[in-house]
Amino acid sequence: MRFLTPVLSLVGVLLAIAAITYAIASALPSDPAEIRVGKRDDLTFEDRAVLVQAARKELGLDKPVPVQFAIWLGNAVQGDFGEQEGGGSVGKAVTERIVPSLELAI
Repeated sequence: MRFLTPVLSLVGVLLAIAAITYAIASALPSDPAEIRVGKRDDLTFEDRAVLVQAARKELGLDKPVPVQFAIWLGNAVQGDFGEQEGGGSVGKAVTERIVPSLELAI
């Protein structure tokens, strides 16, 4: 039981840090759906708005922030951290950079 208390405390702290970080990122004035669609001169305002709305739905940004966080947390626990902006897995990118980072830290 003495071992369990610090582990539970660590899990609680990590959850709190993740929730606070997610809340701050959600409050930023940028819109990931707008970024995904990009600036496109070939679209009318209405067509671009439709694409942005579709991107918001695809990214799950049409759901409340607590639901978005729960979905992200569930995926993160399974090792799915999403995709990078330019394509490719975030998890793979982190894995590639973790060893050099640990070497620097040591």
